[in-house]
Amino acid sequence: MTTPISSEVILASAGSGKTYQLSNRIIRLLASGAAPSSILALTFTRKAAGEFARRTLTKLASAAVSESEASRLAGELQLPGWDSEQFGMLLWRTVHALHRLRLGTLDSFYQNLVRAYFFELGLSGSFALLDERDTAAVRRRVMQKIFRRDNAGSTAQQDFLEAFRLATWGREERGIYYLLESFIEESFDLYQSFNDADSWGSPDRIFSGTPCPWFPIPGKADFVRALNSLNISLQETIFPEKRLGSALLKFIADASSWQPGQPVSDLGNFLVNTLLPNHRAILHGGSVVITYYRKENEIPPAITGALADVLRYIVGGTLERLLRVTKGVYSLLRQYDDTYDQLVRRRGQLTFSDISEILADSEQHANIGFRLDGITKHWLFDEFQDTSRRDWKVLEDNVDAVLTDESGERSAFFVGDVKQALYGWRGGDHTLLPNLCEHYLLTPTPMDTTYRSSPAVLELVNAVFNNLHRAATALPGPAIQEWQKVWHSHAAAGAARDRPGYTAWWACEKKPSETESAENRLSAVVALLARIRPIARGLTCGILVQKNEEARVAADFLRTKGIRVVSEADMLIAEDNPVIPALLALFGTAAHPGDSYNAGLVAMVPALASWIKESGGTTAVRRKLLESIATGGFEKTLLLIGHELGQSLPHDPFSTRRWEQLITLSLEFDATGSRNIDDFVRFIQKSTRRDTGDESSVQVMTIHKSKGLEFDVVFLPFLEGSRLDSVRKGAFIQSNPPDHPYDAWVLSTPDKTICENTPGLAENLQSRQDKACYEKFCLLYVALTRARHATLVLTTLPSGKSESGMNFHQLFSATLCDNDTPPEAAQLSEHGPQVCQLWESGEADWFTRLPPRQADLDPSPPASLPAVETLPPRKTVRHQRPSDIP
Repeated sequence: MTTPISSEVILASAGSGKTYQLSNRIIRLLASGAAPSSILALTFTRKAAGEFARRTLTKLASAAVSESEASRLAGELQLPGWDSEQFGMLLWRTVHALHRLRLGTLDSFYQNLVRAYFFELGLSGSFALLDERDTAAVRRRVMQKIFRRDNAGSTAQQDFLEAFRLATWGREERGIYYLLESFIEESFDLYQSFNDADSWGSPDRIFSGTPCPWFPIPGKADFVRALNSLNISLQETIFPEKRLGSALLKFIADASSWQPGQPVSDLGNFLVNTLLPNHRAILHGGSVVITYYRKENEIPPAITGALADVLRYIVGGTLERLLRVTKGVYSLLRQYDDTYDQLVRRRGQLTFSDISEILADSEQHANIGFRLDGITKHWLFDEFQDTSRRDWKVLEDNVDAVLTDESGERSAFFVGDVKQALYGWRGGDHTLLPNLCEHYLLTPTPMDTTYRSSPAVLELVNAVFNNLHRAATALPGPAIQEWQKVWHSHAAAGAARDRPGYTAWWACEKKPSETESAENRLSAVVALLARIRPIARGLTCGILVQKNEEARVAADFLRTKGIRVVSEADMLIAEDNPVIPALLALFGTAAHPGDSYNAGLVAMVPALASWIKESGGTTAVRRKLLESIATGGFEKTLLLIGHELGQSLPHDPFSTRRWEQLITLSLEFDATGSRNIDDFVRFIQKSTRRDTGDESSVQVMTIHKSKGLEFDVVFLPFLEGSRLDSVRKGAFIQSNPPDHPYDAWVLSTPDKTICENTPGLAENLQSRQDKACYEKFCLLYVALTRARHATLVLTTLPSGKSESGMNFHQLFSATLCDNDTPPEAAQLSEHGPQVCQLWESGEADWFTRLPPRQADLDPSPPASLPAVETLPPRKTVRHQRPSDIP
């Protein structure tokens, strides 16, 4: 008989031991009589799932051989009287039933469901999970069928291409196909979440609260008459501020040549900064007072009436066009979905998003849930804050049955931290966990002590997040309020309480270009690495950045300084080294002899140019490549080229690794049977690889990738970026209130200035800005809590406290600094950059207090790194220690 165990929610802060709690829960369930097959623990990565099993077995093994460990574990799990013998028997039963204990990822669980209920889900053939390359290939097939010649000119297709043009206005890309492919991917993912035709471009839903002020829209003739009337009236009107009349005349001239479809921002700052902010008064009619250059100017009714018609024509016409385009996109995506369903999905070829979509929307959903309910009695969820609404729709019925069951034979266990909700852009919804607690009257257990970070590391974390109120005038209030609901000061626990540590914020001089500024900060990182020497001391070291491109820049710079570094960001292997782009250009010239661009790239590489000359010229090399590809494939051809180039190719470790990865990828492509050079080049250009890190290298990665990891010392050299409330740019905006699904809507993205001045869109923009700011808080929290001993932040000098939005280093300035007096600059080393130390906590020589972890085989730093004896004197450090904050 299973001993009743209640459902529970744990809010586990960074380093507080969530895996410890999950493994304890599994042991307690097993000890209470739960069958291993009745337990299902789900997480998002294989590594985390493997850690569940490892921790569970390790704890049981320790308790089986040690009475003290058995007594401690029994106390934690509320198992009175349990001793080593009992834990040993439990270990024996668990090991023998390990194949029945389901500890895995959400994706693998979904795949197993599809395999088990294949025919019930309306699928036929055999099940195959499509990888990224296969997905791209099948989408190309579907696109070719949708955009075939006999469809050209259809209304849906024209509207779709118009939306594509608007979404990619001004963007630079390798080619039109890559833009179109990414647009299709974004649009189709959105279509799967909003597959109701009434959601797309529906003015009744978008403007349901307040009628849109830009409708009705005047006709073209009325617009022209309004412009003429404005011109005449302005000739007879003198304003207190003469520049207002000139600005209005220029606006009229610009508006007369403006065409629907152009961005409204093309009409200049006067429209954006003066007319639209006063649009309510202008559209209302009558006299209007407008402040321009600090002078009040009365606008007579004759001018405001004509201005109202002009603004309605421009803004209303733009919105009407976007509504129509959005509906057209839906029509084409519906055709795309039908074609995709016939050619791909119904044949059992599925992507991860297809799997969750099928499970969530299947008519067999209730039947599958009922059958699952008979198997699984205990549900465990890790990182629940990253669960999407679509995922929850698959699981909700079963979890609801558990949480409303009063028999005590079933339970649910949720572990999450809404302060680490980084994956909102992938559909993760951090509000799901608090909504769950509220709906089922669950009282969460907070865990705010950390067994990872030293007190010095936590002092920086607390100093920033305890003082967000200092930035309240520059950041969205709802984001700060949402954060304060879940934030509590952190404290070190266990061995971390006595862990030596240090945190500091340095600012480097801002250089004329972004590249120079980045290299200046990275030079400071090099100087600090020379002083700390983490690899020689056996310390793990992470350099965390926000973007993959920043990871590439940092890794490349450190390699030039002789530092062993691996980049664990997803890097496009065709962009971070000179060899692969040159070889792809060579293949391009073989496929297209008239391609002057690729021919120019090849000519710029001396090794290739010499090889072509020695091989008999361009025509001979082209014939050789085409024959080799046709008979042996791309792997054989690349090996041939590599053999003939010999020592002309770079042989440093990084270039060698990229060459080996290119050969591996070419072998993968050859397995498809294709000999199409364009497809091969496209495949390599889109291929990413992530280097595997170890303790003998400095690891560079994005903050997203660092989630769940920890390092002895962490550098943050690129904590600037855009405003914290800046929204992610996309082809569409949408509203999807979970409690009111019939109010959901999608719209092709308007200019920001239109959103700011249109009811419905303004509220949506504010909501997106609130969410973006909250996600940036989460990103910063993750970055600041990865270190065990030291967190070292390097930025450019902040420009001061902002009243209208701020980025990360301005947030640091607001929360950590007491005054705006810049401190004196000093050098980290003889050859290092000038830096200002703005904040510090702990001991700068923390690393000297650590016991050696490995033999220091090279007591002197590499010759390329400047030696650093001591840090410069801290004469004018600008900071306030958190302990001094009331």
